[in-house]
Amino acid sequence: MAYERFVAALRAGSGLHVWRGLTPEAQAELARRVGVPGGEEKAVLERFAVRPGWPLELDLPRTGRLVEGAGAEVRVVRGQVDHRDWSVRLVRVDGAWKVDIFGSSPQ
Repeated sequence: MAYERFVAALRAGSGLHVWRGLTPEAQAELARRVGVPGGEEKAVLERFAVRPGWPLELDLPRTGRLVEGAGAEVRVVRGQVDHRDWSVRLVRVDGAWKVDIFGSSPQ
């Protein structure tokens, strides 16, 4: 599942795969948050240093299950962080599923 690949990339320290696993909107927001207007990939990755074993500081569950949207262009994955359910949006972009990390929320 795209979400689990995204989390695995985050845990493995693969900033490039994390970046490329985000929706364009999430990429733009991450670029803004790290101070790279325009979101140029290389510049964002230099500032967004993902390290192997990095704890999930983004309040994302390590694993999740699809709860909404089978077959749709938007899906919701739900998992737990600190004993709270979180919902994370996935959006189909050019035929591939991307994670909208800033569209995640506690339930």
